[in-house]
Amino acid sequence: NNLKSSASVVLQALQSISSLKLLSLYDDNLQGCVSEELSLVIKCNSCLEMVNLSRNCLKISVTQILTQLCTSHLKILNLSNNKISFTDMIFNATLNAIKATPIISEIWLGGNILTGKSVYVIKACHGKLKLTSLELSCSAVSHAEVIDIAQNVTGISSLEALFFSGLVLTNNEYYCASFFKLLKLNSTNVKYLSSPSADRIEAINMLMQRLQHIWHVKFLYDITCYAFNTRVNITQYLCVLKQSFSSMVSIAKQSEQKVSSVDAKGTVVSLSNVIKTLKVLDLEYSNIDEQASAELAAALYCNDVLEQLWLRGNPLCVGGATLILNSLQCFSTLKILDLSFNNITSASANGVAAVINCNHLLEQLWLDGNDLLNTGVVTIAGALKKHSRLRLLGLSSNGITDGAAEELSAGLINNTCLECLFLSNNWLQSKGICQLTESLNSLMYISSLDLMNCNMTAEAADRMAHSLSGCTNLQELYLGSNNLETEGAMKVLKELKNISTLKVLTLSNNHITAEAASDVCDVINQCDALAILLLNGNDLHAIGVVQVIESVKKSTSLQLLAVCDNKIDEQEIEELEFRCKNLTCVCLFD
Repeated sequence: NNLKSSASVVLQALQSISSLKLLSLYDDNLQGCVSEELSLVIKCNSCLEMVNLSRNCLKISVTQILTQLCTSHLKILNLSNNKISFTDMIFNATLNAIKATPIISEIWLGGNILTGKSVYVIKACHGKLKLTSLELSCSAVSHAEVIDIAQNVTGISSLEALFFSGLVLTNNEYYCASFFKLLKLNSTNVKYLSSPSADRIEAINMLMQRLQHIWHVKFLYDITCYAFNTRVNITQYLCVLKQSFSSMVSIAKQSEQKVSSVDAKGTVVSLSNVIKTLKVLDLEYSNIDEQASAELAAALYCNDVLEQLWLRGNPLCVGGATLILNSLQCFSTLKILDLSFNNITSASANGVAAVINCNHLLEQLWLDGNDLLNTGVVTIAGALKKHSRLRLLGLSSNGITDGAAEELSAGLINNTCLECLFLSNNWLQSKGICQLTESLNSLMYISSLDLMNCNMTAEAADRMAHSLSGCTNLQELYLGSNNLETEGAMKVLKELKNISTLKVLTLSNNHITAEAASDVCDVINQCDALAILLLNGNDLHAIGVVQVIESVKKSTSLQLLAVCDNKIDEQEIEELEFRCKNLTCVCLFD
């Protein structure tokens, strides 16, 4: 009721305005109860050019809103992630809205349930001369539908970007997975890795073959990633890529006037010519081994504009990594490099360091899940000392100990723009954590810090707590599976309650007792943005959990509180269930 009241106040005020061009109410937990007021706002503002209502919970009430969206001025419509199941009534309203907007340029419908309806969205977009972006990600589209889409997508002649991620998923796991470092998404796809699906490959190939006839397509997201997850032979599939994109690349070459054009029949160009114009190359989980790495490296030598290279989850090993890293030393444009889970050892560290030295624009470096050890990390840290633009560094699960912490800290100090630092599953211990806190004092923009399972003790937590006081932009802090105990947790919590930007906090499995419950409550009460709080696997007992739950009742932002496995007996569980029967965010069980 409070939610409805606050939303209504805002929406009623907006009804007195008639000149709005942009209406952006995304991620505001809007529900069907405010659909009437929202519809009136849209009706009163007939000149709206952009309507963004994504990440709410409008569901079936979206029909009432869509009937008011038939405006000739609308350019951007975003209804993604609204738990909409497109029944005939809702779908007809959607099609009418699309058809009535002649200059619409972007349509976002992903994260809803479009099963059996997606091809009709495509057909409704035919003749839209301004439409450049269409997003249908994670919309429960079947394999058969993809083929239908492929046969009809050529009717959108102005299309530049097609967002079609989550082909094998039928829910919103793709979006929430970012909170868990994509682990949940990857586990969902495991069964597809071991048993190739012929119909998926056929659907993807059909889509790509059709896309070669759309001259303006510039970006195609995630289709290749999911195709590779079926373990298609990398060399064969690169040939498919080459053939499907050759005509598009040739048009891009003509417009940029960099190289000569090819004839209108779409002559097949070499793989190196295809990759030559790419700015983003995503080959995650593609089963690229050392042999395929040689082919990829040879193609990369010909590219002088690449900005992003994603190779996560490939068995490159030292040999393949060396070949690719050597080719990347010819670049100066690289901004993102992901070599996570590639079986890379410290022998490849010199190559990584050389790439850092050559690419002064590098902003993200992902090296998680390898075997760099201290020697490799020290080498990389040496290169980082001369670098100043890094925004993200991932070194989780690399066998790093406190022996490399001092050098790593020194390498980070100059990168004052660093926003994300991932070091989980390394045996840094108290000494290493204390050394790393020296760099935290200079990282004023840090927003995500992951130190899970690093054997952090109360002593190190005390040092880190003092450093956190200067991290005023911190949004995510992962400290689970350490040894903070009550003393260390209380020191961290006392600093965190003053950081208003905090959204995610994990303190699972840290031997925290009920003594720290009041400090937990202070964080819940004072951190207005806190959405996820994990306290499972501690020693809070029922008395501590009750305190925390009472604070949660006053929170308007918390979406998940995990307090399971806190030494609570069955009788106490029943009482707790009664206390939080109306709190859907509380998780009492594993």
